[in-house]
Amino acid sequence: MNANTPKNTTPKEEDKPLDPATEKVRKRLAKYGAIFMGFNMLALMAVLGALVYKLGGFGENKSQITGEAHNNSQIGAPIEPNFDTYIDLPDGVTIVNASQNGSQILLNLRFVDNKAALWIYDINTQSIVGRISVQ
Repeated sequence: MNANTPKNTTPKEEDKPLDPATEKVRKRLAKYGAIFMGFNMLALMAVLGALVYKLGGFGENKSQITGEAHNNSQIGAPIEPNFDTYIDLPDGVTIVNASQNGSQILLNLRFVDNKAALWIYDINTQSIVGRISVQ
């Protein structure tokens, strides 16, 4: 044994040069592996960037942060913690569902006689602006 040979190997276990075809395949696999790892790192960075973007609040505009509602004409009513208004509903009416679009709220109502109706309430005028009976 010479000085470069590890102590736990025999001369038969030393690395022998590969034949040219095998060496070519090994180099190609190493190149593809490097490219694949590069794509994986790029995808990981994109996912982490999206997480930081969403969790950091960078994706919200000012109206989402302050709680202002805007319709298509950019006229809206501020919804603030101290905003109080009342909608006068008949006795026995149940609100099944409600949804907001800009400064208007759509109320899906169920009356005592089991009839349904849709009422449109405007926050700016604080009044019912439309009533639709559902038969």
